[in-house]
Amino acid sequence: MNRSTLSLLAFSMFMLTNFPGIFSLQQVAGTLAMTVPIGGSGSAKYGLLNDGNQTIKVALRADGDTASYLSFPETIELPPGKIIYVEVTAIVTDDYDESLGGELAGYIYALQEGKPGQVKLNIQMRKAVKITIPGLPVASSTTTTPEQTLEQPVLETGYAVKAPIQNALPITFFVLMLIAIGIYMMKNRR
Repeated sequence: MNRSTLSLLAFSMFMLTNFPGIFSLQQVAGTLAMTVPIGGSGSAKYGLLNDGNQTIKVALRADGDTASYLSFPETIELPPGKIIYVEVTAIVTDDYDESLGGELAGYIYALQEGKPGQVKLNIQMRKAVKITIPGLPVASSTTTTPEQTLEQPVLETGYAVKAPIQNALPITFFVLMLIAIGIYMMKNRR
């Protein structure tokens, strides 16, 4: 192998071994469960963590049967390395339709929008929300949730959910293909 081929291989190996995982938005595990009597309110705290090194802005929204009963801020700022608890309040008014039953389910989504560029990576977390209304039987309900999209992945497991770019296999394959093409082109120049 000549010097330029060795340099290209050395640079490629350096880039592969130094590809960092990217972490930023995490959430505290568990369902947000609230018991709310008719005509009353209840609340729970939604814990979010930014383990990056810069403050990030996160947009919040609700979906499902609980969405119309919840109130919370639309956006929050998360400083690095600190868990911020967002107050989520459920209000069940006196005119609640008892045929909906005593248990409502839905989700709260936290979205960190990526920065524009060649690749824009949005990170979206999903947190289950359950509202129990005492004295009413549990009715069968159909919780509606939007389909997952590539632009907004939904991640939820473990104590704190991380959304890292750790699976470097596709990137490794791409880089190795570029190296192979480069070597092939250098050999055919001779």
